[in-house]
Amino acid sequence: MSEDDLERFHTEFRKVMKFIKYSENKKALQDMLREDKSFETVSRDTANVINAVTHSGLKIPENEEVVNMCKAIEDIRTEGYNEGRDKGYNEGRDKGYNEGENRLGKLIIKLSNLGRIEDISKAASDSDFRQKLYKEFQIA
Repeated sequence: MSEDDLERFHTEFRKVMKFIKYSENKKALQDMLREDKSFETVSRDTANVINAVTHSGLKIPENEEVVNMCKAIEDIRTEGYNEGRDKGYNEGRDKGYNEGENRLGKLIIKLSNLGRIEDISKAASDSDFRQKLYKEFQIA
């Protein structure tokens, strides 16, 4: 192993150890990556070791020999944010849909029990009329 290879190994090993040291504390890791510009150019092998040891979920482009760890971490944060946002949106939409279905079901039952069959049809097609009926029957 040449002197240059040995120096590169030590440098990359230090990066692995430093990343591991901060990997349990997101804020400290972000601060360290922001301050230590050497993480902007990490070898693919080093990134793979960091990923394997810390289970960071880094996306390492196949055609890249050098990885920008700051960008890789930011990509993970963005992906996590987007997944959380989408999950919250879908859960909220589903909850709202179910609540709306239940509300409409209650209205139909009330109207049916009162023999107001024509109002059922009108409520199905006229949102303003339906809202008026919800108020009339105090259906929240």
